[in-house]
Amino acid sequence: METTVTPGTTRTSPKETLAQRLIASGHLHSRAAIDAFRTTDRHAFLPGVDLDAAYKEDAVPIKHDEHGEMISCISAPSVVATQLEQLSAQPGHKVLEAGAATGYNAALLGKVVSPCGQVWALDVDQDLVAQASKNLAKAGVDNATAVMADGAAGLPEHAPYDRIIFTVGAGDVPVKILDQLAPGGRLVLPMRIRGSISRSFAFERDGDTWKTVSGEMATFVPLRKGVCDDLHILVPMADEGNVRLETFSEQNVDRVALRSVLDEQQTKLYTGGEVPAGIGVGVAVPVPGLRAAQRPVPAAGPAPRLHPALRLGLHGRPRRQVAGVPHHPRGRGRAGPVLGNRRDRPRRGRRRRRRARRE
Repeated sequence: METTVTPGTTRTSPKETLAQRLIASGHLHSRAAIDAFRTTDRHAFLPGVDLDAAYKEDAVPIKHDEHGEMISCISAPSVVATQLEQLSAQPGHKVLEAGAATGYNAALLGKVVSPCGQVWALDVDQDLVAQASKNLAKAGVDNATAVMADGAAGLPEHAPYDRIIFTVGAGDVPVKILDQLAPGGRLVLPMRIRGSISRSFAFERDGDTWKTVSGEMATFVPLRKGVCDDLHILVPMADEGNVRLETFSEQNVDRVALRSVLDEQQTKLYTGGEVPAGIGVGVAVPVPGLRAAQRPVPAAGPAPRLHPALRLGLHGRPRRQVAGVPHHPRGRGRAGPVLGNRRDRPRRGRRRRRRARRE
């Protein structure tokens, strides 16, 4: 990353430029996280990668499978910062990370929990663990250790942990992890909540259940080779091109029929709703040959109705309403999905009392 230097100015390091960019965008705000970014060279964990590519706002692939699909990467800086803020680790904490990758995230966490804290970063591939260990040692991080293990099963020998973070995606909550979290601890877990729609949730214990205290948009490489494999199948489309559809194990779809679905005659249906700028709309189409388009409603005539087979889901609803689950900042009510009893319905009695006071 090049920085122009004029007489009387000082060259700004890439890590300082990155930290300033993340502060300006609102992804970094806590002092510990900011200091960790300012003192950790991201490019040191990406040997052989161009300096500009290491610091740009994008994920950097570090491993592919035999079909050329990415199976491990270092997340985009804003995603790393978001999860670090969600975790809210403190000095002296013991932290477990599922998804060691390059070791960069473990290095940041090591600095946040120093001087007395410890980080264990797990991965299922020995080559990734070996490279992460090498990167951490070269960077002088002595309180973070890369271990070959299934992140979904955790690392019971060092439990309980004050914080557990997954930097890989999951289709469900790995229940074995919950018993390894200390009282008052927090679990940050990216979860798919409908098909490929994903959010990074921060869970805390609430009596006999678990509740979320935050939920942020994020998509990660899925868990694999373990007790919580998030299996997905890429369905290649027939004919020319490299178009593929991603389907997950819990989705009951005819993958053979899907191969030729884009060859069917196109059909357009208008939803009849207005979508604010910045919000994406996704439509699940379970019938061959039927597609949907996001367009303004025609001025004349009633709005057409969607075919009953269509299910409409908002991919980017505002934070206070993610996939039908309300979000509240910590201390202002329960937030997000609850593991156990459902607690995301408003308490009507309180609303009535407020209305009475206003009248």
